[in-house]
Amino acid sequence: MRYKTKQSGYCLFLLVMSLILYSCGWQGTGESGLGPEEDAAVPVAQFQDMRMPVPLDWFSNYTFNEEWFYAASPRYDREKQQSCWYIYRGRVADEFEAEEYIAREGYNLRALLADREDHCYLFMQEKGRSFSLEKYDAGGNLLWHTECAAPQIQEKGERLTQGIVTADGRVVLYDCGEGGSAYVFGADGSLQTISTPQLDSLEGIAEGKEGRVYGYCLTGEEPVFINLADEGERFVCPITPSSAYGGCEDGIYLCTGEGLWKYSPETGETEPLWQWDDEYVQIESSEISHIFRGEETVHLTCQRTEIRNLQSLPGKGGTLTFVSVGFGSRRDYPEKQEVTVSRSFYQNYEEYSGHRMEELVRRYNRQSGKYRVVILLPEEDMISGNARDEFFGELEMQLMRGEGPDLIEVQALNVDRLAAKGAVEDLTPYYETSETAGEMLEAVREAGRVLGRDTVVIPAFELKTMLSAEKVEADDWTPLVFLEKVQGNGDLIVPAVSQSEALWYCMGVSLGGHFVDYEKRECYFDTGEFGRVLEECNSWKMESPITVAHSIEDLEAQAQYFKEPEWLFKTVYMSSMQNVLQQKEEGAFWLGYPGWSGAETRLQIKDGFVMNSASKNKEGAWDFLEYLLSAELQDSIDWGFPARRDSFEEYLSCSYVSEEDGAAEFGYSLDNARHPEQEDFDLVWEMLDRAVYRPSGFYMNDNPIRVILEEETDNIAAMLICEAASFLSSGLCYYMMYRYFSRDDLYPVDALCSAEAPDTGMEMQQMFLIFIPILMIFIMSKYISAIEYDFQFEILVDKGPAEHFFSHGQMLAMYFLGLASLFCILFSYKKLQQNFRLSTEISLLEQQEHSLSQYVEEAKTRYDRTKSFRHDIRNHITVIKKLIQSGKLDEAVCYMEDMDNMAEKMSFPCNTNNPAVDILVGNKLGIAQSMGIDADCSLLLPYPCGLKDIDICIVLSNALDNAIQACKHLDAGSEKYIHVSGRIQGDFLMMEIENSVHGKSICKQGTGLSNIKKVAEKYGGAMSIETRENAFVLHVLLILSQHSEGIPRQMD
Repeated sequence: MRYKTKQSGYCLFLLVMSLILYSCGWQGTGESGLGPEEDAAVPVAQFQDMRMPVPLDWFSNYTFNEEWFYAASPRYDREKQQSCWYIYRGRVADEFEAEEYIAREGYNLRALLADREDHCYLFMQEKGRSFSLEKYDAGGNLLWHTECAAPQIQEKGERLTQGIVTADGRVVLYDCGEGGSAYVFGADGSLQTISTPQLDSLEGIAEGKEGRVYGYCLTGEEPVFINLADEGERFVCPITPSSAYGGCEDGIYLCTGEGLWKYSPETGETEPLWQWDDEYVQIESSEISHIFRGEETVHLTCQRTEIRNLQSLPGKGGTLTFVSVGFGSRRDYPEKQEVTVSRSFYQNYEEYSGHRMEELVRRYNRQSGKYRVVILLPEEDMISGNARDEFFGELEMQLMRGEGPDLIEVQALNVDRLAAKGAVEDLTPYYETSETAGEMLEAVREAGRVLGRDTVVIPAFELKTMLSAEKVEADDWTPLVFLEKVQGNGDLIVPAVSQSEALWYCMGVSLGGHFVDYEKRECYFDTGEFGRVLEECNSWKMESPITVAHSIEDLEAQAQYFKEPEWLFKTVYMSSMQNVLQQKEEGAFWLGYPGWSGAETRLQIKDGFVMNSASKNKEGAWDFLEYLLSAELQDSIDWGFPARRDSFEEYLSCSYVSEEDGAAEFGYSLDNARHPEQEDFDLVWEMLDRAVYRPSGFYMNDNPIRVILEEETDNIAAMLICEAASFLSSGLCYYMMYRYFSRDDLYPVDALCSAEAPDTGMEMQQMFLIFIPILMIFIMSKYISAIEYDFQFEILVDKGPAEHFFSHGQMLAMYFLGLASLFCILFSYKKLQQNFRLSTEISLLEQQEHSLSQYVEEAKTRYDRTKSFRHDIRNHITVIKKLIQSGKLDEAVCYMEDMDNMAEKMSFPCNTNNPAVDILVGNKLGIAQSMGIDADCSLLLPYPCGLKDIDICIVLSNALDNAIQACKHLDAGSEKYIHVSGRIQGDFLMMEIENSVHGKSICKQGTGLSNIKKVAEKYGGAMSIETRENAFVLHVLLILSQHSEGIPRQMD
């Protein structure tokens, strides 16, 4: 498929466009064309490019209408010793074929305007500072001349460089800025009004409906328009545009970053016309230089300079694009199939919008009637730092999973790895059936081959090579010769080359291909050649006075540095014939990088794209890739060398100034023009023939050999430091963790305490609990370090990913992360144990409180029964007396036995003078006696004593439970006893609970004793433990005076 199109004159273009839109039911820009979906109005743009022989800024003034482009340029007449202004005119067409239209001597041109009727207007200044305005017809004949004698014009005339011509023939000139004024001339050239609108700054003039002319300011607090005929009323625009243009009967055209609107200042109404990225529009808003209303359509002019390197092509100017936009029917302009493309690298979010890929996509979308390429953009917060790396890493993973966009730009993509996994499409079958792809330069096509398959489409490239101050035979130019010449020329230098960069020069453009045999899967780094290279590069001395230029003086110093002292070799880019001619003038020799088989040139791609093998629209994706190789696009490339052979040859022949270019016709000086000779063309072809492309990815840091060499030559000290740091940190972390986690509360439930030596078994358990994970982390870090080198070599021989996965610093960071993870695990474990202990204690306390509450309630019940019994005792005595008096002795005995049973039920097993304590102690002693334990209680408490019953019960309940458990574990036949006693001495209540044990006593510092200690501390007392031979004694001291002032005490 070929994309080269023939374009005729702009008049024919407009005629065809009008017929198309008329046949499609064009509704005009003011109607939306709503209705059935197939009849909906679709904005449609037609483009006409006009290439200029000189840069547009070379012209002092230029203007245009629907048919003609006008340009003004001065030329010095040596015979008359004065400058003459020439107005050139050319029809809007593929090439600007200029004709001399008007010549004016003795004037300086200030403004150049044109109207729809092909009239041209000149605002000029005579040498005597007087100003005049002239109008010319289509044939260049003067229609009228007006002297502008108004004082305001004489004062500000030099600033009147902009203006418009209204539909009724009025000319409006204006000067921008604060206090700017507009000067309105009638159709006969007479000055009608001078208007100074009250704006923050007059930024422009635009014609609206019914011939009304507005001045506007868009950059103030709010966009404001003022009618020049009625300066009192201000119209605030409801949207904020970037620019405004006259739309005549459509009102004012407002240009925003999203699309074009029309606006009526009087009513405040706005209406969108289209968006710039509509599928049949595809206009870059930042390139728009003017918008005006035509007879049937809206016309725009765009100046593409974003991707143009005009300085490298003197005599070859930019391109003006004339666009005509109307509306057609959806049935004639169906929706296009979507093809997605993603970039693989950019520095920041703002850089993306100005990238060449957007221009390439936009050009394709304009000419394609079936497909539309859409650029996928990540979120803004994904274009910085680690987030950016994660995004592009995820992009590669998507491709390997059979997902992702249809196309990917490959500047930072590891194509080798993706091709090996089958994630990118083999384009060889597409190339074989395409006439367009068959025109590629073989060196460029070879650069796009991966694993022997056509994989990457490269529309543009450049050559990076080395210059020499002396002539050297290319076939003899090897790394060893390079090192000999550098070492043997003390005064001649290689500018700003470090030791590592010198090493890369010696490794060749392929960065080590001479030392690696990928087919045999062998490396030869142990040869004498490589050892000599390392020794020579180690003694390399870099000369560079200024690394980064911070001022003009720094830039000048850098420029001087590359001239003095004289350099021996330096690297340069070759992307045009101008590069060749410039270095030729300086006496430099194009040599190339040193290679083990002779001089080499590095082919560096400017753009490259691959197709996703899982694409759902491969036909559309290939259509875009094929367009990139078409003559239509390739002939317009000037940001590098084109990839097509015919376009490459044309590029070389046109990228310099010649008399045939016609540049001198516009006053462009050819005095310093450079003209190539045949040997210069031969040199470029020779550099291309020697071009080598790095086989391991498109990003230099991806090369596995570079990674391994950097690791082995630059990071030995870092490796040793990191190894020592990891070893020392292991010991330190083990000591700190052991000290922290080996405390008693690591095992908080009933940890054993004893007067004898600690439990060595538990201590060893704690040591291993911490030591084993730390040892495993240390061993794993060493294991990863060891296998990384083996893995790198496996990648190397398989032509896989060329990236160094872990630096020594990263390994050390991972090691510390592992230690931190271990600490978090142990810390969490400790907290869980503490929480479990607390929950257990709370549960036990709740159970004890419930039991003790039952004891208290039972004591109250017995007390009430006793009180009732004592109240009824007189009645019982009376009954017994009467029975005896009546001689009923047997009945009296029975009655007294019943009273005795009743009294027995109300009695306590233990009498401490506190009903609740009586019940508790009686119950516990009863349990002990049932287990064969000799238990007794000689405790007598004052009642009330100022101590809460629940607190006394907590002390005695826990103490007796522990005593019962201790006796329970004694051997059969051993003496088992529990003695409870107590006495009051002054304000102190001292209680003692003694029980039998075996040998030296062992206490369990658990929940029970902890609760006893808390109660003692609550009443200002203390708890102590006494151990005797076969006996354990618990002493509890409570202070009574703090809670029971003046309460009588009973002694036991």
